[in-house]
Amino acid sequence: MKYNKTVHLKAIDKKHIKIVNVYLEMFFITAVIITLYIGLKDYLLFGSLRELFYAIITANLLVIAWNTWCIKQNNLQKIYFEQLFENSPEGIVIIDNNNRVISINKGFEEMFQYKLERIRGCYLHETIIPQGLQEQAAAYTNTILEGKILQVESIRMRKDGSIVNVSILGYPIKYKGKLSGIFGIYRDITERKKSEEDIKFLNFHDKLTGLYNRAFFDEELQRLDTERQLPLSIIMGDLNNLKLANDIFGHAEGDKLLIKVADILKSSCREEDIIARWGGDEFMVLLPKTGEQTVVAICNRIKAACANTSYSPIAPSIALGFSTKENIEQDIQKLLNEADHRMYKNKLVEHIAARHQIEESLEKTSHDITAKEINHSDLYFGKSVLKIDRNAERIKRMPAKRMYWREKR
Repeated sequence: MKYNKTVHLKAIDKKHIKIVNVYLEMFFITAVIITLYIGLKDYLLFGSLRELFYAIITANLLVIAWNTWCIKQNNLQKIYFEQLFENSPEGIVIIDNNNRVISINKGFEEMFQYKLERIRGCYLHETIIPQGLQEQAAAYTNTILEGKILQVESIRMRKDGSIVNVSILGYPIKYKGKLSGIFGIYRDITERKKSEEDIKFLNFHDKLTGLYNRAFFDEELQRLDTERQLPLSIIMGDLNNLKLANDIFGHAEGDKLLIKVADILKSSCREEDIIARWGGDEFMVLLPKTGEQTVVAICNRIKAACANTSYSPIAPSIALGFSTKENIEQDIQKLLNEADHRMYKNKLVEHIAARHQIEESLEKTSHDITAKEINHSDLYFGKSVLKIDRNAERIKRMPAKRMYWREKR
């Protein structure tokens, strides 16, 4: 543990000052008592009224001196407090026991856009507390009025209606043992909250598509695998033609294709559905409280959206498979395997149509394919082959019976 010399010295100074004040008070009290004792003794022994009178006058002077010293100390402390109050970068408010504003500092004015003249005497909950948080704010106030210190994070509202994230520190103000108000300190933590949200987003979202990532999907799958969420359905999707898009048109076009399919999934599914990029060209959709009939309708919407999308150079196409958990006894892993099996079965059926889509797309596009883009290879496709001419670096079509890659020699 690192030794904090500064804090230690401050603690010593504070303790030292307190001891000095106690000794001074004892000194003045003792001086007053001794002075009065001497004067009373002279009076009783010698009958000297003058000595008694002088003693009383001296004692009064000592009391006046003590009071003057105390007042100066209090004034000095008051000056310290006022300087701290006014120059603090935090927003500070003092309210009475009825939640009415007594005073605010410049930091509060800048943070919430209120001037003291406008807010003094007003209820605090009528100025900076957003709708829906009135009960929460009242609970915070009651906690402090019970003599407790409050430290929480919440949101508050500026005069123009905008929202600010704040850290709130509330202290009870006590005078002669009685609670006389509340001292509230507000710190703007909007930037910190934004950074936290950004980090949280990156931890649980796919950077390219903006969909949830596999880590988040796995957590939600475990969380929602309960009887209350039944029937629980899963859709698994595999993007067709991504490898060809990357090889022929470049990875930038492949990324665009992934983003386009992600947009189609978001527009075709419901708000409560959890859509994730499972990895590479695979997508997953988790649908709580959703039966097989609804899942089929959603799959049909996804397929229709892909078919009706005019996107160049390669139209989006995705093979889908789904499964539904009707009974809590069913194993969730078997559910995933079933959706995966159906998806790949559909992918094999759709493979021919997907190849024709690419062929038609390449016939329509004027995109030049360089030898560098597909590693100087001949792409045989359906009844034709796309041959890369190393010199002209342009597409030529040649007959072939099936699709395969053949490395040039």
